[in-house]
Amino acid sequence: MNPREGLRTSSKRNISIHFFLKSRPLRYLFVGGLSTAIHILIASLFLRFVNQSIFSSNICGFLTAYVFSYIMQSKLVFQTNLSSNKAIKYFIVQFFGLMLTILASNLIHLSNAYVQTVIVAFSLAILSFSAHTFWTFKKKASTP
Repeated sequence: MNPREGLRTSSKRNISIHFFLKSRPLRYLFVGGLSTAIHILIASLFLRFVNQSIFSSNICGFLTAYVFSYIMQSKLVFQTNLSSNKAIKYFIVQFFGLMLTILASNLIHLSNAYVQTVIVAFSLAILSFSAHTFWTFKKKASTP
C-alpha cells in the first residue's frame, strides 16, 4: 500500500469524525440511537427475567434510557450542566414525544408498517431536537 493512500484515508476519517463531533444534530441522533438500544435491551431483560408485563418492561426501559439520554444529551450534545429544572423539561419533552408517537402511529396508515415507523421516528427526532434546543437547553441571553 502506498503510504500516501493511507494518509489520505486517515485524513478523510479524521474529517468525518471532526464533522460528526461538530454537528449537534448528528450527535443528538447518535445518543438517541444509543438510548433506543438501551430501552430495548432493558425492556427485553426485564420482560425475560423479572416481569412478563410489556407495560412494566417498557416503563423500566424508558426510565433507564431517559436517565442515560438526559445525561449524554446534556453533556455531549448541548454541553451544559445537569439540573433538576432541565431534567424535568427533558422528561416532559420525551414523555409528550412518546405520546405523540403513539398517537401518530394510530393516525397514520401506510401500506408498509416499517416505512410508517421510520417516518414517525424521524419526525419525532426532529421535533424533540427542536424542543430541546429552544426550550430544555435554551441558552440564556447574556446581558450587556
